[in-house]
Amino acid sequence: MAQAFINAQWIKEDLKEVLRQDKISLADLLEINKKELSLGEIVSVSHSMQDLESINHFYSRMLGIKDFIKEIKTVEVEPEKGNKYILKEEFPDFREKIKELLNLRHLIIHHEGFRGILGVKRLFRMELCVFAFISAADDYLIEKILED
Repeated sequence: MAQAFINAQWIKEDLKEVLRQDKISLADLLEINKKELSLGEIVSVSHSMQDLESINHFYSRMLGIKDFIKEIKTVEVEPEKGNKYILKEEFPDFREKIKELLNLRHLIIHHEGFRGILGVKRLFRMELCVFAFISAADDYLIEKILED
C-alpha cells in the first residue's frame, strides 16, 4: 500500500516506513484517488493527536527529524494580520498553555461534574498559543515540502 502512495507521487520515499505501519485501506486509497479524501484527512483520523507528545512523535517520524516541536519553535511566522514572530520568543509558554487547554478539554468532555472557573484572559492566552503553534507548524511543513 505504501508503495502505491509513492508511485502515485502522493508521498515521498522517506514516508514509506511510516505508512507501512499504518492501517490505510484500499478503500482509503480509492477515496484519495477520486479526490474525495486527502492523505492528510486519512492521517488525521488514523493517528492520535490528543497531546503535544503524540503530535511531536508523529511529525518527527514522518519528517525523519529528531524533534518536530524543537524545529518549529524557531520558525519565523508571518501572519496575514499582525507582526512576524518566532514561537519560542513570542509565546515561550505555548507548551504549558496547550497542555492546559487539552487537559481542560479532557475534563469538560469526560467528567460530567466539571465546575472549573474559566477566565477570559486565561482562555484567550491558551487560544493564542494554540494558533501560534499551528501557524508555526504549518509554515514549517510548507517550507519543508517546498524544500524537497
